[in-house]
Amino acid sequence: MIFTYAMISFSVLIFITAMVGCIGSIRHSTCCLKAFLAMTLVFIFLQIGGVLFVYLQKNSIPTFLSSAWAEVNQETRNLVQSELYCCGFNGTQDYISQGQDLDRSCYLANATNAGAGVTDSSVVYQTGCYDKLTSWLDTNTHVWGSVLGSLALLEIACIVTAGRVLTKIQIAQRIQNEDEEDEDEEEEDYELTRTHTPKSDPPPYDPFQDPFTPDPRIRPMRQRPPPKNMRF
Repeated sequence: MIFTYAMISFSVLIFITAMVGCIGSIRHSTCCLKAFLAMTLVFIFLQIGGVLFVYLQKNSIPTFLSSAWAEVNQETRNLVQSELYCCGFNGTQDYISQGQDLDRSCYLANATNAGAGVTDSSVVYQTGCYDKLTSWLDTNTHVWGSVLGSLALLEIACIVTAGRVLTKIQIAQRIQNEDEEDEDEEEEDYELTRTHTPKSDPPPYDPFQDPFTPDPRIRPMRQRPPPKNMRF
């Protein structure tokens, strides 16, 4: 079950990474975008490490295939047997040694006498799925390389795009913060100017000025209204 759990965990991590990137782009969240960049870089390093591990441990491929074959269910085995024209992992003896009948996927498509106890090579695939799987892997090596290369290019494109979006968001936030600081400084300067501006003294009295111009040093007298009982 290790292989199955590993694939499920890897798929869940890819889904979470994609969701974090989408949320960061929509919400303009620098934290989410940084997390997306970090997780994508981790995936790239994991892929490089996986390729190097497979290359260095290529002699352990039979053990890995045997473990994977033991973990998958019978429906998956039947699918592999029908697609690769094989029977059992090592051959028909896998079924015979366990006292089981051959599955229908072990028989040729046009076999008319398929049934329990029939192991004739004219109607049953005699080659084991291990040989077919190793041959299939060797034949499709360029396909695996193309898929991994395309995936790496896609991840690099995602990193470049996320980096550009993150840079633009940071520049916009920096400009906004500078504008807010400028506005705060202008408000502080205005308050200081308004509260610390000294009151201007009245101009000195000029005796040669127009006689009808009142002396600014003398407060004008307040005119009282005449009494109500006064008659003119």
